[in-house]
Amino acid sequence: MPIACILTKKTFWRLPMQKQAASARAGQSIVESCLVIGLICILFMMMLQVSEMIAAREVLSYAAACSARCRVVGFNKFMVWKTAHVASIPNAGKMIVPQYVNTDANITALRNRFKKGAVLFTNVVANSSPQTLQYATERASIPEFMASGNEARARYVLDYADWDSVNVDPGAASAIGDASIAQIIHVTASQNFTNWFPFHHIFYASDVVNMQASADMESHYPLYIDDKYW
Repeated sequence: MPIACILTKKTFWRLPMQKQAASARAGQSIVESCLVIGLICILFMMMLQVSEMIAAREVLSYAAACSARCRVVGFNKFMVWKTAHVASIPNAGKMIVPQYVNTDANITALRNRFKKGAVLFTNVVANSSPQTLQYATERASIPEFMASGNEARARYVLDYADWDSVNVDPGAASAIGDASIAQIIHVTASQNFTNWFPFHHIFYASDVVNMQASADMESHYPLYIDDKYW
């Protein structure tokens, strides 16, 4: 039998085995891709969760600093409370008072023009003075909120879903030297921050993480105000 015929015959009998081996590995790449995509998604969610918590911590630091500045010039506890809550609006969640329809004519026009994607995002972000209905509502309500004489009136003017989770402790002034002039005000702002990202239980056992920030400033009001320990 010619050698070419023998080689052809061996190749013919080997084909079914090759097809069977190839079919056994047909779904391997799909399974591997799913596993890799799943791990990438978990890593991406973790980065988003951590970055959001860092931003929330910075907001609390800002709220504590604003409260301390309010306290060191002699404002009372209610004014400190209002100042802290206005400063913590980025952490306060959805605005529930006043109620409004969450639509924006400018963004709607841009969305109709550019549809979706990077072009729409770039045009929205590039706006040097973004105007939305919620922004205009907050801008008009915050001065009236700060002028409110009691908490009931303040909540009637402006309120957010997660404002109750924000707490501010003005603390007691610590004396320096003979305590005749200089004192240090220590203000603490804390919040039970809710983790809302999917799969956050992979990183944190609880749905709520307690955050805290503080600010220390030299007090000036004892020079000209006797607040009777308010």
